Amino acid sequence: SAAVMPRRRNGGGGGPRGGKSHKRTYGEVSAHTHEDHWAKHVQSKVDISEDILRRSFSLTNGVCSKAQHKSKECERNPLCLNSLKVSCFSKTSEKAALKEIEDPNNRRRAEGHFTGLINMGATCYLNSLLQSLYHISTFRDAIFRWDSDKMSVGVPAALMSTASQLQLLFSAMQGTLASSHSPKGLVKALNLNPGEQQDADEFFKLFTSCLEECFSSCNMPSVKNLVCSHFQGRQALKTKCCCCGTLSVKEDPFTTISCNLKGVNSLAECLKNYLSEETLSGANQYKCSACDSLQDAKRQIVLTQLPEVLVLHLMRFVIETEPSYVKKKLRHAVTFPLKLDMAPFAGDAAADGEGKTAALYSLYAVIVHKGPSAHGGHYVCQIQPEGSDDWFEFDDDTVRQLKPGTVGCSTNEEAKTTRKDTGTASSTGAYMLIYARKDRHRVKDPTPPKDALNVVEKDNDDFLKSLAAYGEQMEAAKKRLEEKKVMFSEAVEGLKSPVVPINCFWVSTEWLNSWLDSTPQSPPGKIDNSSVVCRHGKPAPDSADKMKLVPQDLWKKLQALYGGGPALPFEEFCQECVVAFCKAEADRDEKDRLRQEFTQKLQESRQLKAEDGYWVSKAWLAEWRKKSNSISDLVQVINEDLQCPCVATDEYSQSDQKKTGLLPDVERQLVTPEVWSYLLSVFPKAVAFPGIVKSCTKCEERLQDERKVQEAESKEKDQQKPLCKRLAHNAPQGMIVSQNWIDNWKAWIESGDIHECPRLNNNDLLCEHNKLAYLPDDPETPFRIATKDDWAKLTQLHGGDTVVVTFSKENLKDGQKYSVDPEPCADCVDKVRKQREYDKYNFTSGTIHIVNKGYVQSGNSITEELFLTGARLHAAYTHTHTHTHTQQLRREEPRSTVRLARAGPAGNHHVLQHPFTCKTQPSADQSAVVYGKRRELQYDGAGAQVDDLSENGSLPATATVPSAEPVNAAFA
Repeated sequence: SAAVMPRRRNGGGGGPRGGKSHKRTYGEVSAHTHEDHWAKHVQSKVDISEDILRRSFSLTNGVCSKAQHKSKECERNPLCLNSLKVSCFSKTSEKAALKEIEDPNNRRRAEGHFTGLINMGATCYLNSLLQSLYHISTFRDAIFRWDSDKMSVGVPAALMSTASQLQLLFSAMQGTLASSHSPKGLVKALNLNPGEQQDADEFFKLFTSCLEECFSSCNMPSVKNLVCSHFQGRQALKTKCCCCGTLSVKEDPFTTISCNLKGVNSLAECLKNYLSEETLSGANQYKCSACDSLQDAKRQIVLTQLPEVLVLHLMRFVIETEPSYVKKKLRHAVTFPLKLDMAPFAGDAAADGEGKTAALYSLYAVIVHKGPSAHGGHYVCQIQPEGSDDWFEFDDDTVRQLKPGTVGCSTNEEAKTTRKDTGTASSTGAYMLIYARKDRHRVKDPTPPKDALNVVEKDNDDFLKSLAAYGEQMEAAKKRLEEKKVMFSEAVEGLKSPVVPINCFWVSTEWLNSWLDSTPQSPPGKIDNSSVVCRHGKPAPDSADKMKLVPQDLWKKLQALYGGGPALPFEEFCQECVVAFCKAEADRDEKDRLRQEFTQKLQESRQLKAEDGYWVSKAWLAEWRKKSNSISDLVQVINEDLQCPCVATDEYSQSDQKKTGLLPDVERQLVTPEVWSYLLSVFPKAVAFPGIVKSCTKCEERLQDERKVQEAESKEKDQQKPLCKRLAHNAPQGMIVSQNWIDNWKAWIESGDIHECPRLNNNDLLCEHNKLAYLPDDPETPFRIATKDDWAKLTQLHGGDTVVVTFSKENLKDGQKYSVDPEPCADCVDKVRKQREYDKYNFTSGTIHIVNKGYVQSGNSITEELFLTGARLHAAYTHTHTHTHTQQLRREEPRSTVRLARAGPAGNHHVLQHPFTCKTQPSADQSAVVYGKRRELQYDGAGAQVDDLSENGSLPATATVPSAEPVNAAFA
C-alpha cells in the first residue's frame, strides 16, 4: 500500500477523473493534448502519487454542500452521500415504513359484527356455503353438540377430522376477536385444492353427504339426523301408462331442487315447470311393466315432504348442444319472493300433522355468482341473520350491511335499479336460494364445546398479545429510523474532515441505498462489497462510481449491525490495479484524441472533388463513431460493403478503371488522402476505392433488374389490397380461410422485406380427425369467411394443396342455423375451448388499452373518464377521477400494479398512460381503479418516470403488462 497524504481541497487537471469534466462532441478539437493527460506517466507502482490516487478514485471534486449538489454529477462522486436515497428521511417515507408494521387493531372485530372467512386462493364457494350453514342456529348447535370421543365409533379418521375442523371453525367464527378467520384446517381435512374453484351446488351436495356419513353412528338424534332434519325433503316420481293406466311411483329424498332457467324469468315459473306433467313418447317411450312393452306415458314429480331449510339451485350454467357444445352462463334476471308459500306446489306435503301450514318460508340466504363466465368468477353469500331485519353480504373476509332492496344484486348497476319494498327481489347472478320455515325452531347463542373454546381462547390470547406488542414494535421502529438518520448525518459531517479519505472505508452504493431504503420489516441484509472489489480483493478504481466513502465510525456501526463485507479501508488500495487503470485511462484519452482529429479531418473532406480523394463506406464511418474506443470491435476490412461480387480483388490502382469492383447505390463518403493513409495504417486490409472509380456496370444492370422486379411485386401487392380488406369482414356464406394464413398474407402485402407469399393453407383449422377444430359462430375462431368469388381469386393467386371448408348461415324464427363442411369435431372443439379458457385466466403478461373518453377542465383541475379494454380483461372497465397537473395524486397501497404502455385508438381520443392499481380483485361489475401522476409522463409501478411522450404527443404503439404473479380465474 502507498502512503496517502491529507486531501487537498481543489483537484486539478482534465479528463474524466480530474476536476470539472469537459464534454466534447464530434468535430471539436480536444482541449487537452496527449502529453497533458494525468495518467500518461503512470507506468509502475512508484509513479502513484497522492494526486494520481485521488483522480483514480474520482475524489477530486470533494464533498458538495446541499447548495452545490447536482444529482447527476454527484451520483459518481464517492464523497457525496446526498446522492443516495435520502428521500427515505422524509415524513412521508417514514410513515410508509411504519405502515409496513401490520396493525392488529385493523383486524379486530367490532362488537356485534360478524366474522368473515379468508379466501385461500379460490375458496369463495366454500366460504359462502360455510357462512350460510353457520347462521342456521340449530345446525351450528348440533355441530357443537358432537363429541368426537363418544360419537365417532367406526367413523373413518378423515371424516372425523372434517367434523372436528368444522366444529373448531364454527367456534372461532362465534368467539374470535379477529374480524376474519382462515378455514385452512377444514380445507386440509377435506383434501381440497385451495386454488381450484368448484361449483357451489355440487359442493353443497358432497359436503352434506360427508357430514351425513360422519354422524351416522352418533347416538344423539339432533346430531345423527343433522342433514336430514334440516335439508332433506322427499319427492315422488309418478309415471302413468297411457295404454293401461298403470301408475308407477318411485319416492326419493332430495336436498336441493334444481330449477331450469331457460326461457323463464321468475322462481314461480321455475317451480311450476319442475313439477309440471310431461309426456313420454317417441324415442322416450316408457317400458310399462303391465303391458310389457314400450308405451306412451305421463310423468310428473310430486313433492311429498318439505324440508326445514329449502335449497333451490338456479341452473345458470348450461351446456349448449347446438351449435357450440360449450358451457355458458345464463345472465338474465330472475325474480324471487322474500316470502315463499310452497302450498301451490306441494299439495298434501304443505300441511303438517296438526293441520297447520308447513309451507311458509322466508328467504334466509342467497349465494350469488359474480362474473360473466361459467368457467370462473366469484361467489358471495347474502344472509339475513336470525332475529335481524337487516341483510349482510359475506364476501370472504369482508362483511358489509346491504342497503334495503339490494338483496341478490350481483353488480352495482343492478343494485341501483332494484325496486324496494315490493316483497320480491330480482337478480342476474343469484345461484342458490336458501329458504327457511318461518316457524322453525331456533337456538339462541349455541355454546361451543370446551375443547374448541380452549383453542379459541388461546387464539384470542395470542391476538391480544399481538395488540400489546404492536406498540412496542412501533416505538422500536421509530427509534431505529431515528438512529439511522443520526448515523447518516454524522457520516456526512465526518466526510468534511481535512484528513479524509484517511480512516474511511469503501461501501457499495447499491448496499448503502438498500440500507437507507430498508424498513423494520425489510432489513437490508449483510453488507455486500463483492461487486466493487478487484481480483485482488481490494477497492477497484474502475468501480469508484459504484461505491461511496464513509467515515470509520459509520463503518464500525454498520458492521456491528449487519455484518458482511469485505472491509475496504481507503489506505489499502490495490497498487497494481491503480497502475492498470491509469494506463487504460491514458489509452482511452489517446483514442479520444485520435477520434477527434479524425472527425475534424472528415469534416474537411466534405469540400473534396472526386479526383482528390478516396471513397469510404458511410456505414463503416458510423460504426467508427460509435466504437472508436474499441477498434477490435470494428469491421477490420474497410469498404467491404462497397465491393461488388463481380471482381474478387483487395486493392485497385487509379489507372485500373475497367475492373472497378464498386457497388452502385451504396452510401459512401469522400475522404482526403491523408485520412485514407491513416485508416490504411490502422486497418491494413482496407479496400481502396479512388474517387475517380466508377460503379460496376454489371452491378448497375443487376440493380435495374431488381428494381423492375420490386416494382412488379409492389404493383401485385397493391392489386390484392382490396381483396385483403374484404376478408376483414365475414361473408354470410362461402369458404373458410385460416386467419393465420391471412395474417401471413397481409404481412407480405404490407412489408417490403417479404418477397414470397405463403401458399393458401387451411390445414391448421382441422383436428387430428380431419374435422373442423373450431365452431363457425364462435367470435374467437381463427378464420374468416370469404365469398365463393373471393375464394376462387385466392386459389388462383395463391392456390396450394389445402382443404376446402364451406360455410353457410340460415336465418330462422328462433335464431340462426349454421352449416359447415367438414363438420366440427365435438371432442376437439371442447378441448380447444378449454385450452383457450385456461389461457385466458393463466398468464403473466397481457395488453391493456387506455382511452380517455372525454374530460372536463376547470382551472387546473381535470376530470377524466378512462376506458380500459383488453383481451385479458374480458370486460370494459370505466373509471372517472379528477386531478390537477401540478399536484401528485394520492396512491393506494397496491394489491397488484402493472405497467401500461399501450395506447388505444388514435384520432379524437386522447390516450393516457398510468400505473394500473387494483385495490380489490375486479370483476365484470367493478371499476378498475387507476391512479397516475402527470398526464404527459409515463410512470412504472414504483412511481419512477419511464419515458416522455414523443414529440408529436402520441404514445408508443405497443404494450406490455408485466405481472408479478399469474392472474387466476378469480381476478377475471
